[in-house]
Amino acid sequence: MKVFHLVAEPVKRTIVPWKTLDVWGYNGSCPGPTIQVQQGERVRIIFENKLPESTSLHWHGLEVPIEQDGVPWISQKPTAPGEKFTYEFTVHQEGTFFYHAHSAMQEMMGLLGFFIAHPKEESSPRVDTRLWNCFGRNGCASGEHRTEHGFNGIQLAHL
Repeated sequence: MKVFHLVAEPVKRTIVPWKTLDVWGYNGSCPGPTIQVQQGERVRIIFENKLPESTSLHWHGLEVPIEQDGVPWISQKPTAPGEKFTYEFTVHQEGTFFYHAHSAMQEMMGLLGFFIAHPKEESSPRVDTRLWNCFGRNGCASGEHRTEHGFNGIQLAHL
């Protein structure tokens, strides 16, 4: 089992030398750290909320049990400030996905990160590099770019 720790917290993000924004992020960065796993692996994500309001984590595009899906008041109670919540599930898919908050305006404040599930078997052509588009009005909200392998990534094949 792979174990990850994600801390939602206020972050300062410099987008150009003369402009620093107050945003929210994970583990001190916006976007948050990229989670990389192998298809078929079981993962545990220990989530801590250091924000001034309740939040949760939604695993966008991943097939997870409903109680791990991170939709406040539908699949789980939101994680209050100062509290922790442990997400645990098996990754059945392969591809490029992302995780994000699922409460009003929190994703737009920067609460998102990438989630890569590497395939059990190498694909052809082999994916060599992944490039992310992660710029929006606040400097770290995601732009939407779909590929055949997932969401929010451009995969370059080594031919």
